Amino acid sequence: MRFFYLLVLLSSFLLFSCRDKEKYQRTSKVCDDNLYVEKFSVNSWGLFCHYLTDSANFRLPVGDYDEEHERFSYECKGDSIRIVKQRWGDDARWVTLPNGQQAVESDTKFVVDTTISRSALRQQYAIK
Repeated sequence: MRFFYLLVLLSSFLLFSCRDKEKYQRTSKVCDDNLYVEKFSVNSWGLFCHYLTDSANFRLPVGDYDEEHERFSYECKGDSIRIVKQRWGDDARWVTLPNGQQAVESDTKFVVDTTISRSALRQQYAIK
């Protein structure tokens, strides 16, 4: 029985993770320098993955995301790049603010919030 669960877990990981054989979608420029995000389609159910690259020195697999409930954002300051993955669900609801206006309150969560330097990217994720 344990073997079955292990097999299901391993199959799920292989099915839903970024791999080199994904279908290319587009490349978007991040920041002002030569820094880009490549978007690939993982499967036909709306799962995508991002790679952060400068097209010459490094290529970092950022991760996969469900476009309906998640997104990645990138912020550059000097040599550092901040990568944030946000996730939200279907638990959004209308609330009344103290001034009487209606607003939507959602359950947005920051799943990943990390900062890495470009020099570290060149060393750890060098294109071979």
